[in-house]
Amino acid sequence: MEVATQVLPLTWSDPEINAVLASASEAFPPVSRHFTQNEDFFLLLPREFSVPHLPVHHDIREARPSREYLRRLLPVVRELVGICPGLFHGLTHLFDPASILRPAFFRLYRMGEALYLYLLRIDLSYHPHDHTLVEQGTNDTTPSYRTRKLMLEADLIPLEDLHTEEGRPRGFLIRQVISRTWIGETGRGYFVQGIWLDRDLSKFFSSVFLPEGARTYPYYPLTCKYRSICLMPPSYDPASRKAYLPFLYRAQRILEPYVDEILEVLRKEKFSPDLPLVKEIRSTVPREMIAQWEGISIARYLNEHQMREYRLDVQRRA
Repeated sequence: MEVATQVLPLTWSDPEINAVLASASEAFPPVSRHFTQNEDFFLLLPREFSVPHLPVHHDIREARPSREYLRRLLPVVRELVGICPGLFHGLTHLFDPASILRPAFFRLYRMGEALYLYLLRIDLSYHPHDHTLVEQGTNDTTPSYRTRKLMLEADLIPLEDLHTEEGRPRGFLIRQVISRTWIGETGRGYFVQGIWLDRDLSKFFSSVFLPEGARTYPYYPLTCKYRSICLMPPSYDPASRKAYLPFLYRAQRILEPYVDEILEVLRKEKFSPDLPLVKEIRSTVPREMIAQWEGISIARYLNEHQMREYRLDVQRRA
């Protein structure tokens, strides 16, 4: 679903959380990468971590979090940094008033004149099928739980610039190259749902660069988010985050001239890797860019609740 605003606001960054993040080393323990049946991504950590009751409500007009929220969040961040320090190495806390159960952490990268935002969001909401309940929540707080499954989203997002006010950075100005992705509605009455092209765009972008015949559902490395061409890296250690920047930089320059044409095709036809335009763009892609994804594979399995999950395997290239 498209994001109306071009600016991701830089509202509040907590000094105590940042002090914990500053202590994180680059060490990255063995973890596996998975998607739930609902396509939520998670890392399976070496050991469990605990999430206490967290406040449910926050006035989005308030740029700063409550003291109670920070008091409860800080031990979670400290425990996660202790388990998987490399995930947080070099990152800075970012409070999002509109999504308090998905704490954000970021880092800026430059490639020449190009500017990128690495944005990591961890999902601390309770997932009944994935988490072990410790205590029920209330109308004002979430349940407390423990789990090895760390739900998260990580994206490399192209930026135009930093958004400043009176010379101070106030947000991130996203490089938005995609026009409206809403194409209509389906259903009736209370069951009306919007139809968006974001998912098909992600499939299209990724298919151009994945090895021919690759089956990576539900993982698509190039994604349509924030009305931009973003990248979901398959690895999250500090070196890997940076290593995928040259690929994204080159992929943007291949795809951006075709964006309007891609939108026009997808408004008329359902996505298929056999679309002529996919093949046309793919013919311009250097072989080494496709080879970069040859070590990616997906394995399907049933978890302990007999629910389907997917494991994302990443084979390191020599």
